[in-house]
Amino acid sequence: MPGTVVKRYCDVGDEVKEGQPLISIESMKMEFLIRATHDVTIKEIRAKESEFVQIGAKLIIFEGDE
Repeated sequence: MPGTVVKRYCDVGDEVKEGQPLISIESMKMEFLIRATHDVTIKEIRAKESEFVQIGAKLIIFEGDE
């Protein structure tokens, strides 16, 4: 669902572990925490804090993503 980016927990180049928080989004007065589903390196972050994002937007790009 669309929402506002509240906080980013990672930066480009970070090696994150499965379960580690990546980004939190507020939507409909609820905060949703997005976590890593596997160990991966952050290649690009396309979302800024306080930015409104739409459904389906790619917020974080990982090494190996095309």
